[in-house]
Amino acid sequence: MAAEHLTERQMARIYGAASEFIGNEPAGQLTPCRIDVALVDGQGRIEILENAYAA
Repeated sequence: MAAEHLTERQMARIYGAASEFIGNEPAGQLTPCRIDVALVDGQGRIEILENAYAA
């Protein structure tokens, strides 16, 4: 499973990019959003983690 290979650094980069994006929205960090993550493994299988940071 590709999610098992997602590193803390990668997760921090995803979160940082999302935080920077919503920081430029009118409501800033209070903007309602969710982060979905698309993972692709070595065989090209795609897994979508919906609302990946909710847990």
